[in-house]
Amino acid sequence: MAREAGANGPGGASAEHDRGGEAGDRAAVTDHQVAADGTNWFQRRRRGIDAGDVFSLPLPSGGYGFGRVMNVHDGADIAEFFRYRSFESTYSDDILRAGRLFSPIGIMITAIAWRNRERPWRVVRKDPVYYPDDLYEIPFLSASGTGGGLEYYTLNDIRKVLGSVSPEEEKNGTVCSIMPQNPGWIARTVEERLPPQIRRL
Repeated sequence: MAREAGANGPGGASAEHDRGGEAGDRAAVTDHQVAADGTNWFQRRRRGIDAGDVFSLPLPSGGYGFGRVMNVHDGADIAEFFRYRSFESTYSDDILRAGRLFSPIGIMITAIAWRNRERPWRVVRKDPVYYPDDLYEIPFLSASGTGGGLEYYTLNDIRKVLGSVSPEEEKNGTVCSIMPQNPGWIARTVEERLPPQIRRL
């Protein structure tokens, strides 16, 4: 892989405020970076979930892992997951300080509980001024390249292949898919990739 953009550290924040309501659910923020072709991939709210929401997810062997919603645009629902595990489904600043566990990945927004939508993933902190500064730099897996190999692209130009991805890079999460992944698979993957000293908590 030519680079590992998006694999290190959590995304940033800016002073954009949550619009809220149905209008905010539909509208995309327009005063931030856009893709090379002018497309604005960032959206603040969709289906009751906001970019910046930190959420807990139960892990198969007990306790909780934690993620943060980075974007809620149709076709680009993205979250990052952290090197952190707890027995409690509550927020701590240590979650964000722990850093990313693997590169951001596509999620199912409806896997997160909201109002009457009962789900095991639950929001534990909201951040209405959050903005993912590296949104257009995160590598995502593309369709198979020449000879069946994997390649990657970014939201800065979804039609431009930027390089190849080795099986090892796919396996260790250096680059992930933007396609919504099964919540159960994500929970297992989070637990498997936690460092041993954290996994044994």
